[in-house]
Amino acid sequence: MKAIREETEIADRGGTTSRRWYVNQSALEARGLKMWAAKKGVNFISIVPPQDPTRYFGQRIHVHYNIGAAQDAFLCPLEMKRIPCPICEERKRLQQDSEADQNLISSLRPTIRYLFFIVDMKDRSTAEEGVQLFDCPFTVQQGIIKLSTDSRTGEVTDISDPAAGKTVVFERTGMGQKDTRYLGFKIEEREPLKDDVLSKPVEFGEVLDFADEEEISKAFQGESTSKKESLGHEIARELGLDGEETKPLPSQPPRGGDDIGKVDKPVSTKEEQPEPSSNPTGVDKLEEARRRIRERMGKKS
Repeated sequence: MKAIREETEIADRGGTTSRRWYVNQSALEARGLKMWAAKKGVNFISIVPPQDPTRYFGQRIHVHYNIGAAQDAFLCPLEMKRIPCPICEERKRLQQDSEADQNLISSLRPTIRYLFFIVDMKDRSTAEEGVQLFDCPFTVQQGIIKLSTDSRTGEVTDISDPAAGKTVVFERTGMGQKDTRYLGFKIEEREPLKDDVLSKPVEFGEVLDFADEEEISKAFQGESTSKKESLGHEIARELGLDGEETKPLPSQPPRGGDDIGKVDKPVSTKEEQPEPSSNPTGVDKLEEARRRIRERMGKKS
């Protein structure tokens, strides 16, 4: 029965033996935590404050989606740690080619998302589930930042404050990549966060799963990444996270590894990104890009 179940799971993933994700599910479970996703309808969350009060209560991440045959997702090494990223290197090379497919270039740009540790405040039973990790698109971050700033005075309020913080209320409509929206952000008064919530401080860096350059290169070439298999994607799929928007936003200057958890500056979303191309030319150029990556990795070894 176990063998049948394993083969069924592989078939569900399109025949691949693993699918890489950027959240380390094992690290979450070791800390007694799990992932949370907004439900369709109205949601109520309280954001858990960071250990360091000088840091922002959310974590900006840059993710390369749909990499290789297994459609893996990787944290971008360049944006997150200022170290070489094979995918960004290829994107940069293509940007210098006047005949390059612009849709392909856009598809290689990392997507900006945000992580928050939250408590689901919908009712007593959800609150008793304790601290959970909320992986959300940039639009949710925008809504939260707007709530944190007084539109009249410009004064900033820390809605994650253990005693005086607020509950964030918003609505999710749709469940797919094209129809999901987050609307109607507002705040409500709440009771101080309980000691059992505050006694479980976790750093975002402890649950992020960074792949090395070799693994990203192999995935980009279409090879298996099973050497470092992650359950994170399976959890994300069950929660519906991999059905959310993954359209890249305008890139910002890279940030070093020491910056994980520090305050983020707002990112403009005015730039429209073209939809990924499905024409044969784009596919051929992607294969050419993978070939160049293989050649570079062969020279390094």
